[in-house]
Amino acid sequence: MYIKINTGYSCPARAKGVTMLQNCSLSRNRLFCVRGGGGILPLLFAFSLLCAALAFTGCEHDPGSSPFTDNHELNSGLIGTWKASGEDWSDTYTIKGGGISHKFIYNGSDTGSYDNAEIAYVYNFNRTSGCIIIKYTSGKYSAVYFKNLSKNTMQMGDAYDVSNPGTDVSVADLEEAQKKFSPANASSWGGADALMAAPQTRQG
Repeated sequence: MYIKINTGYSCPARAKGVTMLQNCSLSRNRLFCVRGGGGILPLLFAFSLLCAALAFTGCEHDPGSSPFTDNHELNSGLIGTWKASGEDWSDTYTIKGGGISHKFIYNGSDTGSYDNAEIAYVYNFNRTSGCIIIKYTSGKYSAVYFKNLSKNTMQMGDAYDVSNPGTDVSVADLEEAQKKFSPANASSWGGADALMAAPQTRQG
């Protein structure tokens, strides 16, 4: 007859009754049993050793394995100036704790730029991508999407209508913006897999 102990190992007991356990001792990986002894003391001794071993060899918590929770706060890794450029264009975002400025230059002309748009709300899709809802100085709301954020590079772009590029996507109030530019709708408004911006590099 065997008494099962929660280690995957077993110790033999005498055939009649389960009141006597063989003397058992634990090593790091194995439970050893030796004939002899009796009564309840060996059982208590084996149980105490088992508890000590489990405490010693318990799994270490891995922070990277914990589920991601969106706290709706600006990812601090975004703060700074980010720039992408080509032969006849440049695209620059400057992000501070409370606002965003965007300057897009094409063929020497300032196109689609804005200064000091207020950061009104943040969606963090995961640790490296998300959506920043902004409030223009005009009072309207829009969004900026980002992805592939690392220490020195990322991709960032203003929201746009994927089905009809060039149209105004801004809305009148924050609640409407939160619904429109939410994670579930990101691909329709230039975020997630629809974000095709050239990678920006951290400046300075």
